[in-house]
Amino acid sequence: MTTVISSIINHLLSTTPVGVVLTSTWLTEQGYSLELQNQSRKSHWFRSIGTGAVIREADQVDYLRAIYALQTQLGMTLHPGAKTALALAL
Repeated sequence: MTTVISSIINHLLSTTPVGVVLTSTWLTEQGYSLELQNQSRKSHWFRSIGTGAVIREADQVDYLRAIYALQTQLGMTLHPGAKTALALAL
């Protein structure tokens, strides 16, 4: 991987919270081409966790981080409810 690509990926890693799901749509909007996204997976910077979603190679994902991605990156109005919301409120 070239120094320029490493620099671009390092910038992404340093500006996004640890453990957050990154959507392909959001990455593309931020200027990370699909080719760069594929290269970053092949170089083990990111790991695919489903269609159009990646996380850092060593990160673990939970539902709160996934909800955060849906809210902030895709603009969805999605919120935990019922028992989950009550448990978070305590």
